[in-house]
Amino acid sequence: MGTVNAMNILIIGLGSIGVRHLINFHALRPDAKFFALRQTASEPIKSHPGFDQAIPNYQTITSLQQAKTVNPSLVVIANPSSLHAQTALFF
Repeated sequence: MGTVNAMNILIIGLGSIGVRHLINFHALRPDAKFFALRQTASEPIKSHPGFDQAIPNYQTITSLQQAKTVNPSLVVIANPSSLHAQTALFF
């Protein structure tokens, strides 16, 4: 079996749906690097109401332009639905 390249996974929006995707993708690809696009560069969240498990480590990004520089292999759009199309078109 060949070597699998490390993935950069970007989660846009870190509400309950974004957190769920972060946890699930971490379970599937613990070797991936995780990034979260958030409105502010606050400390990474460690827990979220409704989730028993700890939230995996991620790097916070605060702009779409910065998000593009991490060259994401996969982008999860979990921001408000009114912004989905605009966000998807950026990538």
